[in-house]
Amino acid sequence: MSNSNYAQVSTLLAQGKLHWQTDNISALLLTGASFDAADTTVADVGGTSVGGGPVMGRALVENKALGQPVFFSEVTADSEYQVILVQNTGPNTANVLAFIDENFDGDPITVDRDGTLVVRPVEFDPEEAPDGTVIPPQVGVWMTL
Repeated sequence: MSNSNYAQVSTLLAQGKLHWQTDNISALLLTGASFDAADTTVADVGGTSVGGGPVMGRALVENKALGQPVFFSEVTADSEYQVILVQNTGPNTANVLAFIDENFDGDPITVDRDGTLVVRPVEFDPEEAPDGTVIPPQVGVWMTL
């Protein structure tokens, strides 16, 4: 499955339980994970955890959830990776928000050499920002709400 939101995102938003700018939002790097829109927590997703890190510099512009890149160290070459965005609510109960398994050209997420993987969100077009909103160039779209 290519990059998608989990089904619960619209419910969390409607119930006022998801606040992109102020909640504790992280990106988790996995191998062997697959997408099921009905998954609600990290425990539901499966796969093997490789690492994780906070999504910093978050902003919400129009319906786009923006944030800075996340760095994952010590990744292995020739493995396919998946990234899930989570709203941290407690151990193994983090709400899954989005599943990302393709890079910008539609290929699986991989690295050519062992080392650090930088997951950069999709570039945000500053033309889409409301008047007066300044979006730093390194910030991109992690998901559309």
